[in-house]
Amino acid sequence: MPDSKHLFFPNLNLFQEMTGRPLGVGMIKYAASWSDHAVSLDLDDKTIRKLIKGERVTRKTLNKFTHFLSRRVGTDNPLEELAPDRDMLINHAIWHVHFGAISLTEGEEQCTFLKVGRHLLDCEILLANQLQKLPTNNIKNLYIVFNSPYGKYLLADTAQTTSTPLESHINQPAEELVQNESALRETMISGMISLQMCLLAAREIDLQRYLLSDGPKESWLARFLPQLDSEDELIQPLRTLFEHWKEIYQIQSWEKLATSMPTLFGTSINNRTRKLYSWMDGSYTPDEDIDGTAQWIQALQHEGIEDRHRDCEIQLYSYIYVCNFQRILQVLSVYGGVQQNALIAAFSSYQRHFQSILDDELPITD
Repeated sequence: MPDSKHLFFPNLNLFQEMTGRPLGVGMIKYAASWSDHAVSLDLDDKTIRKLIKGERVTRKTLNKFTHFLSRRVGTDNPLEELAPDRDMLINHAIWHVHFGAISLTEGEEQCTFLKVGRHLLDCEILLANQLQKLPTNNIKNLYIVFNSPYGKYLLADTAQTTSTPLESHINQPAEELVQNESALRETMISGMISLQMCLLAAREIDLQRYLLSDGPKESWLARFLPQLDSEDELIQPLRTLFEHWKEIYQIQSWEKLATSMPTLFGTSINNRTRKLYSWMDGSYTPDEDIDGTAQWIQALQHEGIEDRHRDCEIQLYSYIYVCNFQRILQVLSVYGGVQQNALIAAFSSYQRHFQSILDDELPITD
């Protein structure tokens, strides 16, 4: 059976770690203080953090949080109505709060992200409610998950590289998957990556609507996804981005690219070059330093760049997204057990999700 704390939506703490966002304690407390509908949340930061991470809490704490969620999510008893398992209920409810907080602060700029995120969450809650009716670890659980419109949508790119029991594999493959913990783990992680790609593709569409007068048509960022070279060695997303920068800014060497880094990236040339290589080989993913990175891009620009301000915006957002790609890769690598071709297939779902969102072809919820 998939992890009882989530299906494909990870707990919010893991999501924020993968995307480099601040931990969700502030987001939960902000949601409690919304001016029009303030709700008392008498819990300290440590306890809120436990809830976000899916750790066990006392019944009294759970009752307090349930009351808070019932006001924020808009249902009398979210821990009964949203989904089956208590931990999964809390996770789904926190995601509702997360989308609500974004809606209040960045609703206009993130309208596609919110629409897609809420739709996928509705799909997962519907699926979770179906699972509630079945015994734990029943073979039917896997069949329902992987053959649902939601599961098939997320796993379409990995069906040929994992042991996923899709429509053409009704009984035996599912039974094998139950016995094969590594295959199940690989499949669930592939679905989790695919969902993150869908959310990021929605964010890119919002970004293109902001930057382009004629709106989005094709992805700028799919070219920077992790990929394999001719010898099946993994190419990290930041390496591909920096190779792109070398080309458009006519930089002859990695040392020259590193030289243009602001001093905050390292005081000496050697330190900057070492840091650049650590980003490109995936041993480290930098924080999204907006001001520092913008200074770096501006230092790289030459007179042939026609609209330097627009170019800086595009490359800066590309850098932020590519850091997201690499951080997801880095964080999920600690789980282990995912074959490289399945990993690449899961990331490659980004392009399919981008087009599906443009064509309004997300999975149905009924």
